[in-house]
Amino acid sequence: MILVTGATGTVGYQLVMRLAAAGYDVRAMVRNPERAAALRSFDVDLVLGDFAVPKTLDAALKGVERAFLLPPSSLQQVRYETNFIEAAQRAGLRHLVKLSVIAADIKSTGPITQWHGMAERRIETAGISYTFLRPALYMQDLLWLAADVRESGTVHLPIEGMRVALVDARDVAAVAATMLTEPGHEGRTYTLTGPDVLAPPDIARHLSAAAGREIGVASVGCGDFKRVVMNRGVREAMADAFVSIWRSAEDGRFAAVTNDIERVLGRQATPFARFACDYAHAFPARRAPAAS
Repeated sequence: MILVTGATGTVGYQLVMRLAAAGYDVRAMVRNPERAAALRSFDVDLVLGDFAVPKTLDAALKGVERAFLLPPSSLQQVRYETNFIEAAQRAGLRHLVKLSVIAADIKSTGPITQWHGMAERRIETAGISYTFLRPALYMQDLLWLAADVRESGTVHLPIEGMRVALVDARDVAAVAATMLTEPGHEGRTYTLTGPDVLAPPDIARHLSAAAGREIGVASVGCGDFKRVVMNRGVREAMADAFVSIWRSAEDGRFAAVTNDIERVLGRQATPFARFACDYAHAFPARRAPAAS
């Protein structure tokens, strides 16, 4: 039995779909059953679990041999992951695959990279076999901002002068599936990026070509981007944490391309042009102005 947490999320959903299609026994942990409707089409065991309530984690991990750890985005992330790791110890879990982030470091000045670094350190001392996956920023993060295109024909990002090796979340899920089903990855850390280093004009060009209409990418300050994030319903403290990830791209840490996806999957990581074509429907035409 394989447990997937974060099963309704961008990576978790893709992972559940892959494992179920391959015939593995999968248990998908969700907090909100209403959001899990799409998972019901797969032959998986749905279980309610809350990272803040350890007894629900004990129930979710019962009979599980391998697990995928992806906690909800929260200021309580360290506590949540600690709760899960301790439950995994009690359950005698054989292998844990943790979804982390590029530059995860307990000494990081950015909150999200620091939180993931702290969780990695806790796992290393827990006596559980593990694999860490450290993806770059996701191509799918742009979908979250697709409403910008509907309103203005432009995606607003805080990446002026930056270059980023965005990674397709589907590739990350494919790597995670391999880590959970094949031996030989114990104690390893994989840094997952796309095959291309992209500047804002590259992103705009590929999106425009795929959508068949002009789509711009405008660079905005971190303060303006924070307001965009908060307008999507994210509280201010968490919005600050999200913005810190993009701000950290200024030092070039998201511009390095690795071949870890190719080494694990035996194929090239998905290029951004392919992502743009696959998700062209998500970038609608500019909304016409209201009639006067």
